[in-house]
Amino acid sequence: MVSLIATSWIPAGRMQTMKSYGFGVSEIQNSLVDMKEMFSHALVGKSKQTIAEILANDNYTAITVETEEEYDAVFRRFPFDERDTDKSSTFPRRLPFSDLAPQLFQHLNDHVVQLLEFTHGMNLSRTDTDDIIRKSINSLLDESIQSNFAKLLGGRLQLLQLIQLSINLYYLENSGTTLQNQIAALIGASEEQIHSIKLTGFKVFQVSRYSAESKIPEKINERIDEFIGLAEYDWEASEAIGHASDYILDMISFLKTIFETFTNLPHKLNMKFSQMALEACRKACEHVAKELLHILLNPDVKVISSGALQQFELDLCQCETFANSAPIPDLREEELTSFFYTLRQLLDLVINKEWATYLADYGKDGNKYAKVTPKLAIALLEKTKESYKGKNNLFTFNFKNQKEKDEKKLTEAVLKELRGLTNGHA
Repeated sequence: MVSLIATSWIPAGRMQTMKSYGFGVSEIQNSLVDMKEMFSHALVGKSKQTIAEILANDNYTAITVETEEEYDAVFRRFPFDERDTDKSSTFPRRLPFSDLAPQLFQHLNDHVVQLLEFTHGMNLSRTDTDDIIRKSINSLLDESIQSNFAKLLGGRLQLLQLIQLSINLYYLENSGTTLQNQIAALIGASEEQIHSIKLTGFKVFQVSRYSAESKIPEKINERIDEFIGLAEYDWEASEAIGHASDYILDMISFLKTIFETFTNLPHKLNMKFSQMALEACRKACEHVAKELLHILLNPDVKVISSGALQQFELDLCQCETFANSAPIPDLREEELTSFFYTLRQLLDLVINKEWATYLADYGKDGNKYAKVTPKLAIALLEKTKESYKGKNNLFTFNFKNQKEKDEKKLTEAVLKELRGLTNGHA
């Protein structure tokens, strides 16, 4: 690349000499145009590999600077908006972005410098110089950077890496004006001339950020699935273990950590990411409720004892507590807990055996168990019916044989009524 820069000076110098003697220089000018296009294309191609390495080698962890000198060194490479950072004057200090942002910005700046070195001595007009730089930078952004980010986002980034990448992209998205000003300073453009160096290609950072943000709820739900996969219930347990299951506690801890990541961002970033965080939190609670209901109604589970139901209810309480804690500001009251209404009403109905209330109020406004369909009630009641043989069970209470028979008879009667409701609304 250096040799190509040096080579460009030879015809440029020769053209100036020939012009001074009155000779025609059109062929040399054409050669310079061809070299300009060749160099710009080669530079963009070389950048594609460099950018891929920057993205691959980043640790996707926010930069921590230990001293004022380190802070200044980062700022020289990447003149970010300091209003978005930690305002404390003490060190160490944490910056919002990882090293990817300053490295990529510096690479774009170096790209401009190499273009200017190549055009040095060509006697190009300001307009031509601006045109070369604008086209090359926008080409670099549209081709090399966009393709590299698309490839990265199509890979297996972990959740926290994806969040950090979104923050990096936010800062790069907003660095276009800074780079334009730096280019203007390099070529000696006035403030009035800066508009001619319009870098439209910076929109690729916004597009990539939107793509990254859209994957965050999906990644959160993937982690939820991993926790749910660890669930182990003793469906014939005589009593609950006395506290929420480990998988639930670990899952809630994970969710708290993730959403604290968003709420602890600098104010401007927090405002920018708040809508995405709200949506991710809604989808997470909705997914947890759906998966818990699936566990409870799993057709492979044939028997559910009172102890198992009580344990499951303890786990549901933990989820409701998390939802009520408003892990993300600006959530409407009970917005997250509403995702657990069906599960809560189903458990309360079966545990408290309020079948008379359910059947009497079915289909009426204000029904206490409005979220519970007859089909859901049947699915769970069928499983609990099989646990009558157990001891110390919610459904038997060590009743004598006659009492047990009466209880079973009542359950059969309830099931018959529920099936009637189901058939009547098929």
